[in-house]
Amino acid sequence: MKLIVVTALLLVLARPDFKKASAQNLQTANQILTKFPIIDGHNDLPYQYRKIVRNQVERLNIQANYPAIHTDIPRLRQGHVGGQFWAAYTNCRTQYKDSIRAAFQQVDVIHRFVNQYPNTFQFARTAAEIESSMTGGKIASMIGLEGGHMISSSLAVLRQFYDLGVRYMTLTHNCNTPWARACCDPNTPWPYAGKGLNTFGEPNTDAVVMINFYNRFVNCSDFCDINLVADNIDHIKNLIGVDYIGMGADYDGVSYVPTGLEDVSTYPALFAELVRRGYTEAELGKIAQGNLLRVMKKVESVRNQLAYLPPYEAHLQPPVKDQPCRPNW
Repeated sequence: MKLIVVTALLLVLARPDFKKASAQNLQTANQILTKFPIIDGHNDLPYQYRKIVRNQVERLNIQANYPAIHTDIPRLRQGHVGGQFWAAYTNCRTQYKDSIRAAFQQVDVIHRFVNQYPNTFQFARTAAEIESSMTGGKIASMIGLEGGHMISSSLAVLRQFYDLGVRYMTLTHNCNTPWARACCDPNTPWPYAGKGLNTFGEPNTDAVVMINFYNRFVNCSDFCDINLVADNIDHIKNLIGVDYIGMGADYDGVSYVPTGLEDVSTYPALFAELVRRGYTEAELGKIAQGNLLRVMKKVESVRNQLAYLPPYEAHLQPPVKDQPCRPNW
């Protein structure tokens, strides 16, 4: 089972009063998502390529319905997905071993299946390219690295991934790195004060909380339904505001998904529930794509402002101890 740490937000216990949005709510949601297609921040289809066909993309036909997984092209279209960050993932057992090799393989498979379906997908590296892809009727395709262990604490590796189109990296998966602490790693000591990051790992920017659909993250149990995911969204809205909410469902990376949100075709059902709860078109447009695009544009602005600086060459302090297959810097 694969867990996503940075997008998790634990919330409320299951409630018995399952409510269902009306046909009118669903029609409204589809109209809104036609205007503001979903940009989802996390989908593990590349992991399914690795698991099912060992990254031989020609052997997995996602142009037709493929019910063994959560994601295929017909259901992406049905779900009004206009942009997708595909997750390049390798598990924590590769840390200090072959994590970089596996990460490059997963970045490569994303490029290959995006190129395999040029009438559907279009690779995007910037917010403007995402918007251009969606305007042209394509599903903008981006890459996220799932777990800081995959760069083996090397900024040189991170720079190369950026050149290949990677536009975010989660700080951890389920294992500590020398510069960020995971929630569920009992085996690796954490030498720094505090619970999360040392000074090297601290980010300082605008952000979006990606709503994860994994049952155990939403409801701390194997049971979850669409109402509880909507409760999660309500909670974040009430806590920090609607401007910081986005989608990061984790389809094809988790073993349980909520009733009513069984695959990528079901985003309209969630938005219909939010319509029923009184969310406005403007708010739903922000959740669907606007907040993520705002953050990307701000990050790109910072990148441009700092472009005159040479690459950062400092090593992690203190240096990590020697591990198999890598030196201490």
